[in-house]
Amino acid sequence: MSGANANYIDHMYAQWQKDPASVDASWNAYFTTEQYEAPPTLGQTGRDAQLDQILGMLKNGAGAGSMTSGDAAMTANESVRLSMLVRAFMTHGHLVADIDPLNMKQVYKDSPSLTRKFKFPSQQILDILDYKTYGFTEADLDRTFHIEMPYSGTILKKSNKWKLRDLLESY
Repeated sequence: MSGANANYIDHMYAQWQKDPASVDASWNAYFTTEQYEAPPTLGQTGRDAQLDQILGMLKNGAGAGSMTSGDAAMTANESVRLSMLVRAFMTHGHLVADIDPLNMKQVYKDSPSLTRKFKFPSQQILDILDYKTYGFTEADLDRTFHIEMPYSGTILKKSNKWKLRDLLESY
């Protein structure tokens, strides 16, 4: 009793409660035995049910180790942080591209006016692109994450499972 079946059964149960004769005899027998119990996800879409399950696990203090969605399972919090990191590279990654063959950034590092003139990225911008800013650790670099950003035209279209290290290097 899940998905579309649960909605149908709930509809039949509501109809039976109003008038037991309005449903087929088999439904009447089923509901009369008092074995019918509405499923907890009744009336919800599959995504709503999954969201409720994740929220329930987070409220109960369940960590990623208790989730059973595979080796790339991660909490909702990690998913959001990873999406933010990817988005930072999509919007600011070009600022840290290695396109300084004359090494001007190093030569003019002590000159604020030339730093502004050549628009070298500030430390604040560099921090936006640092995985540690998003709460990831050195140990997370070799973890595999599942990430889907369906409307992005990025490197993520190649795969939806990435080691954090490989993902950062690809940008």
